Amino acid sequence: MSEPFFSIIIPTYNRAAFIKKTIESALNQKYDSFEVIVVDDGSTDETRDVLEELSDHRLKYVSQENKERGAARNRGVQAAKGRYVYFLDSDDLLFPNHLREAFKVLSSEEVDFYFQPYCLLDSGSGKRKSINLPTGDPGLYLLRHGNFLSCHGVFLKREVALKHPFYQDRAMAGSEDYELWLRLAARYELHLGKTVTSALVDHEERSVFNYDPQKLIDRKTLFVQRVMADEKVREKWESSFSYLQSGAYSYIALHLPLSRRLSRLRFQFFWMAVRSRFAFLFTKRSLVIIRQLLIGR
Repeated sequence: MSEPFFSIIIPTYNRAAFIKKTIESALNQKYDSFEVIVVDDGSTDETRDVLEELSDHRLKYVSQENKERGAARNRGVQAAKGRYVYFLDSDDLLFPNHLREAFKVLSSEEVDFYFQPYCLLDSGSGKRKSINLPTGDPGLYLLRHGNFLSCHGVFLKREVALKHPFYQDRAMAGSEDYELWLRLAARYELHLGKTVTSALVDHEERSVFNYDPQKLIDRKTLFVQRVMADEKVREKWESSFSYLQSGAYSYIALHLPLSRRLSRLRFQFFWMAVRSRFAFLFTKRSLVIIRQLLIGR
């Protein structure tokens, strides 16, 4: 069997209730040259039992002790045989034309870093919402306006992914993908596709929505430090670091749990965001945080 064109890497931890649909959506592609690598990051639920029910020669299972998502994705890259690797979270879905549409671009161009748009899918209502894509420099937009890529939709040449792995630190879990995209965008041209071919599923158990105040602060603070310390990122975008800092500090202020006990901390990070970039004061996010502060919950 010849080497596949794509390697779909699915890191998972205790997602037995979701992962079967995710894997089936990956296997049900209208394109043949691919493999699916599931990296079980030390699950303690029935994940392995679910995977044993799925019999497909394209499906590979790798197990490791729990090391967080960045390490699981890196392990998947090391096991991959495809020319391109693609990262899929174990609770999201691919549409049948996902790889076929990507192949149209990646088979005819020498592209190292490619993004194919996804939609947000509400698990309760079934409603879909498209994400907004930048019209200018996507790398600069990524730094100034936040992670529109998420970890969903990104294709990397395997050698690029091997050379630039995810940062493996539990303290930054949840922002390790954003840090990597900025690191890559400073070194490679980020190409954007046009066709929506997958869905990021919004549900109550998504780990990114479970906020421990100190972990959130540590995560975003370390993220800013890592990005600003990167030589290539500094060379390209140092003049825009105020956007990065303001975005991270305001994210903390916005997502701290609503309580009187945390109101002072919320104001502290809100003020840090304003000091980083005064124009932030006139944004929609700023108004939301101010409303939270006035409510005082």
